[in-house]
Amino acid sequence: MLADSYSRIAYYSVREYPDTRVIVTSIQLPLLWIAGSEDRCTRVYDMAGLFARVPDNKHSAYELLRGTHKSVLFEQAAVITRSIDDL
Repeated sequence: MLADSYSRIAYYSVREYPDTRVIVTSIQLPLLWIAGSEDRCTRVYDMAGLFARVPDNKHSAYELLRGTHKSVLFEQAAVITRSIDDL
């Protein structure tokens, strides 16, 4: 992924949430976006809306799965494995 210097600095800043609305529009590779149903960030940052900005790719997917911000990846590992296998 290519990003201008401001986007890279904003993305890694500990003082602000990155403005991913701009960044996600440049993603060209397949993307598996996993959001936890019990993760406050899923709602606050409108993860589904952000994913809608990602350019179409038949291998990209948004998955709202049971879990918190930290637990969703461990509890839903099968979804990640399936996504990789489907590439």
